[in-house]
Amino acid sequence: MKRNVFLLSLCLILVVTIFAACGGRGGAGGPDVVVAGKQSAEGAFMAEVFAQLLEAKTDLNIGRVNDLASRIAFQAVRDGEADIYPGYTGTMLVNYLGQDVVPGTPYEVLIERTRLGLLEEYDLVMLDSVGFQNTYRIAISREFAEENNIRTSSDLVPFAPYMTFGAEHDFFDRPDGFYAMSEAYGFEFADTMMMDIGLKYPSLDQGEVQAVIGYTTDGMISRFDLVLLEDDLMFFAPYYFHAVVRRDTLERFPEVGEALALLTGVATDADMSRFNYMIVSGQISMTDAATLFLQEFGIID
Repeated sequence: MKRNVFLLSLCLILVVTIFAACGGRGGAGGPDVVVAGKQSAEGAFMAEVFAQLLEAKTDLNIGRVNDLASRIAFQAVRDGEADIYPGYTGTMLVNYLGQDVVPGTPYEVLIERTRLGLLEEYDLVMLDSVGFQNTYRIAISREFAEENNIRTSSDLVPFAPYMTFGAEHDFFDRPDGFYAMSEAYGFEFADTMMMDIGLKYPSLDQGEVQAVIGYTTDGMISRFDLVLLEDDLMFFAPYYFHAVVRRDTLERFPEVGEALALLTGVATDADMSRFNYMIVSGQISMTDAATLFLQEFGIID
């Protein structure tokens, strides 16, 4: 525990040092607004989308602090070392607000709880969702789904006794993971297979497993032409993607909120899967992908 606290403190010191090297917040040559970017490809990509959008639509000097662990990025915004955090409702509700999620709770209720909690506890404003969410879904081959008219997780229940289910190790350890999911839906899979996360989709493609746990915006979903089943019992918490901004930043620079509002509802899960695949496959740089994203959805010329 002491080592974790030390590492967290060290990371925050590094963030502050980077800001100081940039001339300070709003100082001579320093940024007016700082976007905190994450280590994950999607979190880093959307942070760059935020930054480019603000550069295109405002006269503000926009700074970037990249490659931060999710919790470090959140704390940087919370503590005023950055202004904008790229966040998911489920992560913020459970990890940062410490609230339990009861399966079946309407998404609208959970999203509003997240919005109110961030404002009341951290003075942060969660803007409307960009549209997509990156949450868990069961993935199966398109051929199997179409042959058997399987669209939802409930539709899969009769087939489970003849299937092997694959997932990364920690999905079997999570309280909202494999065993709780199986109990909620009544799954009785013939077998399970724990595997490294990078092996899931190739294993499904090669027939070693017949179902895996997937992520709704994972680029590999489109790469392997898989079908993500609807979580019809709403077992998993919603992980919609939002820009989270310091309230005092929005008060100082209202144009920030006006610009970021242009992203409301623009991208689907499939859109993000496609962009994620282009980035992780090396087809396009993250910077160019962010520009393409803004152009494709008509937000910038």
